[in-house]
Amino acid sequence: MPVPLPPCICSTGCGRIWVNTGQLTLPWVGTSLTTYQTLFLAGLGLELMMLPLVWWMRPGLEVSDEGVKIIAAPPKAAGANWLDTLSSSVRNSARNTVRLFGGLFQQTGFYRLLAFLLLIAFLKLIFMQMNYVFPEFGIRELGEGAPVGKLWAINSLLVILLVPVIGALTQRFRRTAWWRWAAPFPRRRSSS
Repeated sequence: MPVPLPPCICSTGCGRIWVNTGQLTLPWVGTSLTTYQTLFLAGLGLELMMLPLVWWMRPGLEVSDEGVKIIAAPPKAAGANWLDTLSSSVRNSARNTVRLFGGLFQQTGFYRLLAFLLLIAFLKLIFMQMNYVFPEFGIRELGEGAPVGKLWAINSLLVILLVPVIGALTQRFRRTAWWRWAAPFPRRRSSS
């Protein structure tokens, strides 16, 4: 059920957008949108604005360290059935995807990236758990009206202040000195 429209400031019903009680009211459409619907509508608007940029991208243009390369597009099969063309495109995309991931899995840096992302995921999990548990725990332990938010902000403040200091202090150490015990995937040694 739509939320009733508040009176317009200029009392002419000029069709202004009203935001009230967490809903976006659109008078000219005669409906109201929830917060999530408004976020999805804004995302759709941004995607639609980017669509012309995608259409203007030039196929076969590759920019690398060597400069700009123009790769000729493969010839299209004349008179081919659209279903055959679609299946050929899907096959080629799958083949290229397998080749790309095959190249990724051969590099040790990829496994280090996965290990780093796994550590970040667990860190995020800990932060989310603390966001749910700490306010209730702080109130139970320290009593009603405890400054739980200020206590939780100490962690963020310490991270912001100490990370640059620790980073500056550890620059003089070689990376491999601590990386040997910290890395789950050791470096491959060259045989030469």
